[in-house]
Amino acid sequence: MIQEISVKDLSPHPDNPRGDNLGDLAELAESIKARGVLQNLTVVPLAGTGIYRIVIGHRRLAAAKLAGLETVPCAIVEMDPKEQLGTMLLENLARADLTIPEQAAGFQMMIDLGATIPEIVEKTGFSESTVRHRLKIAELPRDAVEKGIAKGATIGDYIKLEKLTDPENKKFVLDYIGSPNFDYWCNERIRKEAAERNAPRIRAFLENQGILPFPKNEEAWKYTRLEHHIDIDDDFDAEQEADEIPTEAVYYTEGSGTRWYLYGNKMEKFSQSGITADDVKKAQQEKADAADRAAKLDEICRQMYTLRLEFVRTVPMRALDRNKNEIFQAAICCMDIEEYSAGEPNTEIFADLYKWDEEKRELHEEEDTPISTLVEEVQSGWIHGLFLMVYLVIDDQENVWHKSWGGDGRALFQKRDYSQTDVYAFLGKFGYEMSDVERQIVDGTHPLYTLVAKKEEDAEGV
Repeated sequence: MIQEISVKDLSPHPDNPRGDNLGDLAELAESIKARGVLQNLTVVPLAGTGIYRIVIGHRRLAAAKLAGLETVPCAIVEMDPKEQLGTMLLENLARADLTIPEQAAGFQMMIDLGATIPEIVEKTGFSESTVRHRLKIAELPRDAVEKGIAKGATIGDYIKLEKLTDPENKKFVLDYIGSPNFDYWCNERIRKEAAERNAPRIRAFLENQGILPFPKNEEAWKYTRLEHHIDIDDDFDAEQEADEIPTEAVYYTEGSGTRWYLYGNKMEKFSQSGITADDVKKAQQEKADAADRAAKLDEICRQMYTLRLEFVRTVPMRALDRNKNEIFQAAICCMDIEEYSAGEPNTEIFADLYKWDEEKRELHEEEDTPISTLVEEVQSGWIHGLFLMVYLVIDDQENVWHKSWGGDGRALFQKRDYSQTDVYAFLGKFGYEMSDVERQIVDGTHPLYTLVAKKEEDAEGV
C-alpha cells in the first residue's frame, strides 16, 4: 500500500547498516525540491504508535526534510526484524560509494542472518571471490581495517594477509598495513609459518637419513659445524636434498629462522701445537656467530629480492608510460655494461616476471627456450617488456648479488657496475617504497652490521 506519510511520523531504523553516514544530501535535496520524491520509501508500521520505521529510503527522508517537504510517499509493508535487516543490507550493498569495511560488515551480517555465500553472490551481484575476501576482512578488527585503508592499504594487501593463519602473526602484520613495511613483514611471517608447517616432515626426513637432533647435554663448539644447511621452506625437495647432504653429517640444530644447521662428529683433541680447548671454543664460537649472521643476512636478502620481484610483476602501466625516458636510459646503460651472449637466457626468472602458468613452465623446462620465444613475449607490450628486460639485467637473485663481509663489518653488494642502491633508485621512479629493513641493509645501519662493527671496536680497545 502506497500513501503519503508525515515526515514527523517516520523514524530511522536503529539497525540501518549505514548508520548516520548519509553522505552529502545537498544535490538530492535540490532535486527533491524541484521534482518531488520520485521513488517511494519502504516502511514498516510500529504497532499501536502511529510511527513508521524506515527500511529503505533514509537518505531520501533526510533530503526531503532539507527540501522542506512535510510528507513523502511510502510503501507500507509487513516484515519481521530479520527480513528488515536483510533488505537494508542488500540496499546498502548496492551503493557505489560503499567502503571495503562496510562491504565486509554487510556480507558478514548476511551470513549471520543465515545466508550462504552462493546466496549472497546471487542477491548482490558481487563475485564469489569478492564475497569470500570481504568476509576474511570482516574477521579483522574494524578500526584496524579502517586505519589501514586511511594509510593507503589496498584490497590486495588484505588478500595477501589471508595467507597468514596464526592470529598473532596477523595482528602483528596488520599494524604495518598501508605502510612500506607491510610487504616485508607479511612475507617474513608467511615464511615463518611455512617453516613451522614444514618442520615435522623435515625432522622426519633428516632422522630417516640417520641425522639426529643435536644432543641437549652436549656443547656445540666441540663439534664440527658443516657448511651445508637446510632451508625449511615450501621449496624443500627431499629427493634433491638427499643427494646433497654431506655424508659426515651426524646431527642437526633448528635455527631461529627458516634455516637449520648440520654438524659432524665431535672433534678429537684440542691441545695439539699449543692450541688449548679455550682457543678452539672461541674459534668455533666466532665461526658459528659469523655463520648465523650470514644466514640471517641471506634470509633478509632473499626477502628483499621477493619484494622487488612482486613489485616489478605488478607495476602499473601508467607508471611505465610516465617514465619512458628512465627506461630508455637504463636500457642504454645495460647495453654498455653487458656483452651480448648467445648463451641460454635465464628462463626461470623470465617466467616469474611474465607470470607463466605451470603448463608453459613445464614445456620450456623440457626443451630449450629459443630467444625468439622470449622476444615475442617482450614485443607483446614493448614498453613493459623493455622495463622487465632492464630489471632482468640489474637484479638477478642468483647471479647478481655477491655478498662478502667488509673490513668494517658490513656486507658488500655489487653486480658489475650496478649497486643495490642503483636498483632501488631505478624502481623508486616507478613507485617502489623501501621498507625500514631494506633501508638499513642498503645504508649499512642494520643491527647485523653494527653488531660486527662493535665487536671489532671492542677488539681494538683491548
